[in-house]
Amino acid sequence: MHSLSLITLVLTAASAILAHAPVKTTRSEHLLTNAQRLRRGLPPLPPVARWSPTHHALAPRASPALCTTTQTISGLIEVTDSSTGVFYGYVTTDYYMGYSTVDPTENLRTVSITIPCNPNANDLVGLNVASGTDDHPYFGAIMSYYSTDNDMSSATDNYAWMGTTDLTTAVPAVVGNSPQDAQGAEQASESPVWTYDPATAELTLTWYNTDGSMGTTIPVKAGSILYATGNVEQLASRFNRPDVRIIKYHLVQTTMVQNR
Repeated sequence: MHSLSLITLVLTAASAILAHAPVKTTRSEHLLTNAQRLRRGLPPLPPVARWSPTHHALAPRASPALCTTTQTISGLIEVTDSSTGVFYGYVTTDYYMGYSTVDPTENLRTVSITIPCNPNANDLVGLNVASGTDDHPYFGAIMSYYSTDNDMSSATDNYAWMGTTDLTTAVPAVVGNSPQDAQGAEQASESPVWTYDPATAELTLTWYNTDGSMGTTIPVKAGSILYATGNVEQLASRFNRPDVRIIKYHLVQTTMVQNR
């Protein structure tokens, strides 16, 4: 009787030990998915550690360079017909008697403007366009010495030539300019005559009269020479130039620099 009890006790202890012993798995069992292992009565595989001491957190993404003060846009000034859009060319570095000219391919002038990073309408008016030359650093308007005064309106045939000029405020001033260099006569000029539209890249020309008011200003070309006038018909009649055409200017951007 005692022998039977002892045998029973030994078998019970052995069963308990086997129940807690680790289950050995074969290589093929390691290749099973957890779902397949459970169907075979096998325990699921332990989770695999994905982290390693050699792994490092990703560096934070660098922020793009932001424009914090101004941006400078450089390019060519395209000249087109105001009504038809016909392409006439670009403003050149060539002069005729100090007047700027237009040509499709030869001696094209690279200019630049500087505007605030987030401009409002007032920031885009009265801009200077850098002419890309050391002689006179701005591309502007120079009142013709054939004009009766330094004002522009639809009531007169006063007109201005386009050319390069030294810096002025928004009123006519006698400073260095390209027609004056070529002809010797003092002529009033203005540099801050441009308004820039970022949406269309159009450069609008405005001559400011001696009282600071905005004169009627129509950009035109006759032949290859660039002018501005307040009355196209009177200008064409005065010089018998039926080839006078009203034009538009656009800045064809080649580069933009974000100033910081």
